[in-house]
Amino acid sequence: MFAKRNGVKMVFMALVAVLLLSLPLAAGAQMANGFTNLPDGATIRGTVEVQGYASDPNFQKWQLDVLPGGDANAAIFVALGEQAGEFSYTLDTTAFPNGDHALRLRVVRTDGNYDEYIARFTLANR
Repeated sequence: MFAKRNGVKMVFMALVAVLLLSLPLAAGAQMANGFTNLPDGATIRGTVEVQGYASDPNFQKWQLDVLPGGDANAAIFVALGEQAGEFSYTLDTTAFPNGDHALRLRVVRTDGNYDEYIARFTLANR
């Protein structure tokens, strides 16, 4: 019985050690750029709170566009932010026709280059 208790105690102590060692890694972990509350393929309507994260070591700004029908050539500018980190924007979808569209997030760096993140959605206001 004594050996069984020692074994359980050793396993427990090992788990605690692993958790304690992983804390600094979790504390330094960064969120990934992109949308945080709009899953790809969602159906939305009315007023929608778009949330996301935009950062880079050479961050300049983030830009949010609606792509009607998913067409990047028809992009409609909707918002711009100049602070890195989490962002939130209230999008009134009634200004756009029903159907398949996309939101594009551009994270722009000081050198003018950028990364894009796309979330496709279906608009169903009526």
